[in-house]
Amino acid sequence: MYKSRTVLSTKWLATRLMKSAIFIGSALAASTSIAAYTDADKTDIDIILLGTSGGPVAHPVRSQPANMLRVGNSVYIVDTGDNISQQLSRASVALPSLDAVFISHMHFDHTLGLGPLMAFSWVKGRDVPLPIYGPNGTKELVRRNADILDIGGHIFKHQLPPRKDISSYFVAHDIAEDKPVVIYTDSKTRVSAVSNSHYSTITLTEQDYGFDNALSYRFDVGDTCVVFTGDTGPSRALDALTKDCDILVSEIADPDSITAAIKKQFKDVQSKVLKGHIEDEHMTAAEVGKLAERSGIQKVILTHFGIGPTFSPETFIGQIRAYYPEGDIILGNDLDTIKVQ
Repeated sequence: MYKSRTVLSTKWLATRLMKSAIFIGSALAASTSIAAYTDADKTDIDIILLGTSGGPVAHPVRSQPANMLRVGNSVYIVDTGDNISQQLSRASVALPSLDAVFISHMHFDHTLGLGPLMAFSWVKGRDVPLPIYGPNGTKELVRRNADILDIGGHIFKHQLPPRKDISSYFVAHDIAEDKPVVIYTDSKTRVSAVSNSHYSTITLTEQDYGFDNALSYRFDVGDTCVVFTGDTGPSRALDALTKDCDILVSEIADPDSITAAIKKQFKDVQSKVLKGHIEDEHMTAAEVGKLAERSGIQKVILTHFGIGPTFSPETFIGQIRAYYPEGDIILGNDLDTIKVQ
């Protein structure tokens, strides 16, 4: 099990966070815990933060949300925000080597990099299907991306070594579960998912693929566990997924700085609606701290920065510490690599 207790200083991040500050406008679960996947190889485990921004806007410093869990030579992706392909290249990860992709929800900032990821993997010679898991609509998202890519793909087929159509190499799965359920296993890890509360304050219209939902993911690797919250507010479903886990990779939202930034840009914004979205559908510092403490988390890694220009790293960390007095807290930056094992 993960044992390191080294606390990383966050003061040096203050300047960078100010430069990279942005804002985002934007179920009941089983109480039983999920046992560790004991068949995993005893090997190196790393988390690489490929993109740490938040919200559907272009950003000058941070790439859109994307995370990587590397277990030995196996690579798992959580979210495919814009620029993920370039970030993987910067992390020296070959696109055809990916083992599985997991998408948390269908907001632009978490999906716009999927098309290029598919295209460049195909060009680079991927020769086995890549499983892509996500909420309702994932099959449709993958299908539409493949259709768009075929416009240029048929030209490349005259210039590249023989290969099948792009759609042949990507197999999508829609997941909609109110309780933690195992959705993927291989020799290295077992992945569980659950629908979370990210859409809890809006009334959704049913689509051809069903109702939209958002997911959180748990990876059990031997006796080590990592949870990626995706975008979510607090919920009993997330509690059940996170119980007795070691590492929490959590999105964050800073209500004060976000509210100030959004009100400055959108004069007609409804404060009550905005407050509900931030506090109920995202993770504030207090909620991150409460979740980490009651779940027995040893290390909290913060990403998906839903912040405005007045964001204070020290204040935010202090708010987490009020509920999570021990354990490591890391304010993530693009391409940070966190050694797990």
